[in-house]
Amino acid sequence: MKTIHPRTIKGKDIAIFVHDVDGNSGGSAVLFGVARYEDEQFFVERSQEPHMFPIPESAWPSLKVNDNPKAGELFEEAPFVVRLILRPMPDDTNEDDFEKLNIPILDQD
Repeated sequence: MKTIHPRTIKGKDIAIFVHDVDGNSGGSAVLFGVARYEDEQFFVERSQEPHMFPIPESAWPSLKVNDNPKAGELFEEAPFVVRLILRPMPDDTNEDDFEKLNIPILDQD
């Protein structure tokens, strides 16, 4: 699979697949927006909160072409998809080594 760098898709529609691997980190979600790449930072600009959703560099390798875009499908007609994985942090992990993201859709009860 060919690696895609975020700067090559700026301005394109994109789906963010937030994947709660174990089902105990707030839930999974699919968010949509426009890919942006500025000052070596990759983020997705959205019309809903969070308006600027940062994509950590550790997730860049998951950036891929949506091979089967269809209306009504999970990623709808977004030509690109990036995956963010949620899971509990190991007990011996230093939280300062990670970027914290606010994902309001996962905070809803």
